Amino acid sequence: MSALPNRDRRAERREATRREILDAAWEIARQEGLSAVTLREVAGRIGMRSPSLYSHFDSKNAIYDAMFAQAWGELCEVFDAMPPPAARRGGMLAVAETFFDLDLWTAIVGGFVDQQLANDPGGSRWRRQLPRLVDMYCDEVGAPGPQLRRAP
Repeated sequence: MSALPNRDRRAERREATRREILDAAWEIARQEGLSAVTLREVAGRIGMRSPSLYSHFDSKNAIYDAMFAQAWGELCEVFDAMPPPAARRGGMLAVAETFFDLDLWTAIVGGFVDQQLANDPGGSRWRRQLPRLVDMYCDEVGAPGPQLRRAP
């Protein structure tokens, strides 16, 4: 007869709850922005009361810290999977270009939003140009997919 080590079921449940809390926080951040992550909103998404979250995280900032640590860990995994040092320069350039492309994208979209709000609030002058904007950007960075712009 072989003896299996005892499982710490309480620790497993606690860790599963922490993962559930983080998953809910990420979902809120992706849908509504990081500022929308509140203890009340997170608790509501997972069927808990806000005070119960304190048994898993000391504060909302502790949830932010855990989210940052999780994202940092995922980024480290990407870097660990990069090619060996001899080929790293190309890989590092690809990573830098990806971050630069994302930053460029937010600048372009932010500029369009600013123009819409400043020059045609409540209208659609700039909004109507979004398919054209997306096509131009995707063509420039080589993103695959069919054109979104409708023929004039």
